[in-house]
Amino acid sequence: MFALALTTLVYAEPLRVGYFRFPPHTMFENGKDVGSAIDYFKLVHGNMKLGDVSFIVLPNARLLKYLGTGEIDIGLVFAKNAERAARFKYPVEPFGTMVMAVALKKNHPLQKIRSIDDLLPVTIGYLKEAYLPEMLKDERLKFRFLTGKNWTLQNLLKVKAGRIGAALSDYYSLAYEVNKNNLLQDFKILKLDGTEVGLYSVMSEGCAEKHLRSYEAALEKVKVSKTYNQVFEAFIKKSVK
Repeated sequence: MFALALTTLVYAEPLRVGYFRFPPHTMFENGKDVGSAIDYFKLVHGNMKLGDVSFIVLPNARLLKYLGTGEIDIGLVFAKNAERAARFKYPVEPFGTMVMAVALKKNHPLQKIRSIDDLLPVTIGYLKEAYLPEMLKDERLKFRFLTGKNWTLQNLLKVKAGRIGAALSDYYSLAYEVNKNNLLQDFKILKLDGTEVGLYSVMSEGCAEKHLRSYEAALEKVKVSKTYNQVFEAFIKKSVK
C-alpha cells in the first residue's frame, strides 16, 4: 500500500499553472517565472502538500481557452465576472485585490476622474479579452485593444508617442512600468474609483474537484501570516532599484 502511494506521488503530473504576462504580478524574465503573484502562489502551494508545479506563460485568450478545456489546471491571476464564473471554479476568497487606473501624459488637463464622461474624448489602450469593470463597459468609450508580451508598457509607449490618449491597467502595474522604465517625467496615473476588484487563482472543473478545498484552506492559512500586499511590496523593492 505504501509503495503504491509512493509510486503515485512520484509519477503524478505537475500542477499546470498558466498565466499571462502582467508585470509585476506575473512575468517571464531570463528564463524564469517571476512576479508577486507567482511568489504568493508558491506560499499557498507550499501549504497544500502537493507535488510539483509547472508554470506556463500564455497569451490571455489562449490561457482562457486552455483553462476551459482542462489543458491548464489553474489560471494564476484573474478578476471575476459572470461569464468567467460560469466557466471556471473560483475560490471563495481572492488572494488579493487591484484597482484600475489610466496613465495619461503629464500635461493632460485631467487631474482626477470624477465620472466616465471624463474619459470619453480619450482613446484608451487595453489588453484584448482582459477583465473590464462594469463602469468601463460604457459603449461610448473608445478602446484600442492589443495583445503582446508586455501590453501595459506597449500602451504607455503609445501614449508617449501620441498614438493613443491613455493606457488602462492595474494601478500597480502602471506604477511599476513607469518607475522601471524611467517614465516618471512623462506620465501621471489616475485611479478609477469604484473599480477595485479581487484577484483570484481560478481552476478548471477537473482541478477544482481535486484541489479547490485544499487551496482555499491553504490560502486562508497563508493570509493570516502574510497578505498579498506585503508580498507585492517586497517584490517591488527587490525589482525596482
